[in-house]
Amino acid sequence: MKENTHPAIEALREEIHHQGLTYEDIARQAPMSLNHLKNLMSGRTRLRVEDRDAICRAMNVDPQDIFLQRKDYIENLYFIDIRHLPPDLQDAIRMIIGDLTLHARLLEMHTKRRKRRAIKK
Repeated sequence: MKENTHPAIEALREEIHHQGLTYEDIARQAPMSLNHLKNLMSGRTRLRVEDRDAICRAMNVDPQDIFLQRKDYIENLYFIDIRHLPPDLQDAIRMIIGDLTLHARLLEMHTKRRKRRAIKK
């Protein structure tokens, strides 16, 4: 196992362990070869989005949930696990978070634009 494993791989490994699954289970459900999965999980092979999504589908987990579990994001301090909620409520929460994120980015862009205009005056 590599010492500098990517945080997304660590999150995937933790979820696999949390669910009590084996790599054989994941490889069969993904579907991908067991060898390829082991190479991904060890960091020998670079994790592609398609691989991550296939692994998440095999675990019945939304890839966004894996993203939110990454330890390299400081926002993780405010992480709330929504996996136990009904799927429609999970979807609603994800939609609201997406809207809030978009609004925050637009507000940040607007603020930067106003600062640039103030400097020009």
